[in-house]
Amino acid sequence: MGAGRSGTTALAAFLGGAKNVNSLGELHQLPEHVSGACACSCGASLATCLYWSRHHDELLVFSTRRYAEQAASLESHSAVWRYLTNKKFARNVEPYQLANFRLLKSVSQN
Repeated sequence: MGAGRSGTTALAAFLGGAKNVNSLGELHQLPEHVSGACACSCGASLATCLYWSRHHDELLVFSTRRYAEQAASLESHSAVWRYLTNKKFARNVEPYQLANFRLLKSVSQN
């Protein structure tokens, strides 16, 4: 996790090349990919991609309006300040947390 232009993409590429590391890319873009607006880096849709199709059930929640609203609020650059100054900012975000937890659990088991 990191802010834009901080080197996280390069770090993910370096770590993703390691034998026991699986880099998932930029998960904030996942809703666009799940909706079919963007393709996987392999060129296939997530539904037909050899990797992502194994996680189909976990990906569905990323296409919900509630998830998109929470992600937009929690992942914006302005959210960093709110995290630091408002202890109650990230409350009631269970759909967002659950979606990410289920995806990471599925990926780690497969």
